[in-house]
Amino acid sequence: GLDEQSEAWDESAERHGKLIHERLYCEEAGIYQHRDKLTGEYCGAIGLESFLPLYAGITPKPIAQRICKEVLLDPDR
Repeated sequence: GLDEQSEAWDESAERHGKLIHERLYCEEAGIYQHRDKLTGEYCGAIGLESFLPLYAGITPKPIAQRICKEVLLDPDR
């Protein structure tokens, strides 16, 4: 029924959120970035899409705090 479908969607969302974080969060830059499909290297650019995982609520709290402090609130960035 609907409960089973809801549970399946929740599990899928959690799985995708973890994958987004694992594959697109650049520890060195402290932000989510695109990666080259062939080399796996981060692109180095920061754009609106860099903040979508934060907005979606899938960013772990310590990482979200780092992004806010080191990227969003840093006037030199």
